[in-house]
Amino acid sequence: MPCFTMPSFKLTAIRIYLDFRSSASTGDSSRYPLPLNYLPMDFDPEPLDENIDFSGSKSTPDRAYGNGGMVYWKDCPSVTLAKNGQVAGRQIDRTSGKGRLAKGLVLFFIGEGGQWKQD
Repeated sequence: MPCFTMPSFKLTAIRIYLDFRSSASTGDSSRYPLPLNYLPMDFDPEPLDENIDFSGSKSTPDRAYGNGGMVYWKDCPSVTLAKNGQVAGRQIDRTSGKGRLAKGLVLFFIGEGGQWKQD
């Protein structure tokens, strides 16, 4: 009877992948920590224009899903960019700003007291 064997490097890669998926689903990133800026994402935040009208805007905490339009935020304690469905993201270093958010990306506005709107 033939016996199937798999090279050891493939087994190691499969174990690492399964361990990573397990730690990502439970939120335990201590075994495989991910840097905040590891995801290549096209998003270039810019300073917020003073003439942007925030009447009718949404308050934070909240999230904006990319549709190819502009997103504006003001006085948000923390803003994180992630790919839709990802558990890790990239911290945005602006508490107020604007940027074109491509489809498949999500901006998380974390903390209370901020405002945001999307075109």
